[in-house]
Amino acid sequence: VVLHEVQIGIGRPDLVVLRVDVERLAWRRVAGLRLSGYNEAVVLGALRSGRLAELGLSRAYARRLERSVVDRGWLDLGVGDRLISDSMVLEAKVSDWRRALLQLSQVRWAAQQAALVVPHRLADRIPAIALTPQGMGVLAVDDLGGINWSRPAPPRTLPFELDAWLGELALRELAEATGSRG
Repeated sequence: VVLHEVQIGIGRPDLVVLRVDVERLAWRRVAGLRLSGYNEAVVLGALRSGRLAELGLSRAYARRLERSVVDRGWLDLGVGDRLISDSMVLEAKVSDWRRALLQLSQVRWAAQQAALVVPHRLADRIPAIALTPQGMGVLAVDDLGGINWSRPAPPRTLPFELDAWLGELALRELAEATGSRG
């Protein structure tokens, strides 16, 4: 699933590319397991890990979100299966790689991998030291439109709350693409 300029919670990358388990995604849609916003996903992850008190949300708001996800069955057996096997956020720029790097650093948190997409002629100009601290890579586009890693992005583990939220965004994208409501 490819998400174009989607609001992921904090930030809006050019692209989010997801490899999803289509059967689990369909099951989640049929079961009505939907999230109304990113904060519900955060509360869900905190409930699963036992760190609800550490969220930094007001107690009343966190409790309301907790009731919402519990009442809809998010903590039932089998619901915790992951949907996302691979995820990547991408920022593309034709010339201003520094701006792309800043934008990508703001959304890096939201996926297993993150990469700048730049023309091949720019790829070698981006210093490795600018990429390393946040674990970002560079994808170079050649003159024929081919895309290759100039510097691979190291993968990170995707926390459950992000798996749940990216799954919700995938459901929304697929619903929009098919013209259905859910």
